[in-house]
Amino acid sequence: RRRLQDQNSNQDPGSAGTELIKVEFGEWAFEAEVCENGHPACPVTTFSIVQDPCQGMDNDEITLDDILDRDNPQINDCQRAYRDQAYGFAKGFGYLRQLCAGCMDPVCDSDLLGRLRTKCASFDDTPN
Repeated sequence: RRRLQDQNSNQDPGSAGTELIKVEFGEWAFEAEVCENGHPACPVTTFSIVQDPCQGMDNDEITLDDILDRDNPQINDCQRAYRDQAYGFAKGFGYLRQLCAGCMDPVCDSDLLGRLRTKCASFDDTPN
């Protein structure tokens, strides 16, 4: 379960007006933005749309280690925490490719969300 630690967090100078909170997911601790809907998401200032480490793999070949890609500095702890938490769901429903590609990463920024949707449009709605 997620635990919000510090509701009175600092503002990030790179994104004026964005509230940052401390979040813990199991072993993960990171800063997250608060979206307009009140849900936490990965901050735009540390979020990047990365090369899919699972490209060319089938769902049954993908492991949690592949998805977390711990050696990739472009994937931040916020993204890893959400991917770690979503792994069981994605595996159960056949969406590991989408999870690994970052299609399920939580973001608030509409521009970034649009770019993620464009990237993820190559996946059809059925699990592979």
